[in-house]
Amino acid sequence: MKKLRGVLIAAVLLSGVAAGALAQGVPLLDAEEFEARVDEFMEAGGAHERADAASLSLELEEELPPTDSVFWQHGRLNPFAKALMLIEVADGPLERFRAHFTVERLQLDTGGSPLPAVLLQVDRYNLGPAIREELVESVGEENTGTPEEFGVGPDVSWRFLISVVQGNSSDVQRAARLELSADAGGADCFGGPCDSLDSALPEDIVWQEEAPAELAPAEGIRELLPDLPFHVQQLELAESAGWLDAFTAEHAGLELGLDVNLGQDYMSRLTIHNSGFADDSVGGSWHQLTGWPGPEAEGGEQYYREAFECQRGEDRFAPAGAFCP
Repeated sequence: MKKLRGVLIAAVLLSGVAAGALAQGVPLLDAEEFEARVDEFMEAGGAHERADAASLSLELEEELPPTDSVFWQHGRLNPFAKALMLIEVADGPLERFRAHFTVERLQLDTGGSPLPAVLLQVDRYNLGPAIREELVESVGEENTGTPEEFGVGPDVSWRFLISVVQGNSSDVQRAARLELSADAGGADCFGGPCDSLDSALPEDIVWQEEAPAELAPAEGIRELLPDLPFHVQQLELAESAGWLDAFTAEHAGLELGLDVNLGQDYMSRLTIHNSGFADDSVGGSWHQLTGWPGPEAEGGEQYYREAFECQRGEDRFAPAGAFCP
């Protein structure tokens, strides 16, 4: 019972998330089952090493602007933004990288309103060395920047248990880290190798027309948003737009990819795949936000496009300008 103390306190403090809003099929577990699943996820066959989640959160708080509120600044962040910023605190920021997020949703049976929680894995791949190697082959070593300019750091995999408590929309209760081996970049990101400099997306995806994105941050994050890195801003703006939801989505599957600065000019591209829709027409949706920072601290220039997976018909994706049958 002592191991569960933090989780059970979180259940008591749960605020603003109704059990009925959770995706169908999310397992409702008693305390023993919940703890067993969390332990299984965190241990990952003994590969990941436990990290001090509370200390990491305190370090992140020191990186954010001070506040007069009784609540933590980092408590404003959504789970995906916080997880990525915790990785940057622990392993340092990278100039050019791909991050891949996978989510498993759980519910803890508290005897009252169930506590929603997510088991979140974030794999971050340093693609700076690969980009530099291509440039060296193209223009020569003497005309290419130093390794440090392209980013030095390991590929890492982090696992988190995150829930909601009063005043904290992403309470990180457990964390574990693994430094990935050199051949781990061949892992699957949207069906393609994670360490590829090409787009890691299905080859047959059919996008609807791209258009400038008109995005507004949610009230809770608006004040903090300009102080966040541009790629982290995208994670927050995607949630504000309704494309991304860790806890209360009406579908079962969620996968994210974030490509940062993989071209000649700085660009950040966030791709979100929602799947497992309880719908006889649309089985899943793809949302992609591509942006460049502007002269202002917030927003920059952003473009959005989407695609829809179909449950019926011969084509996997809805044709451009059309709907699924």
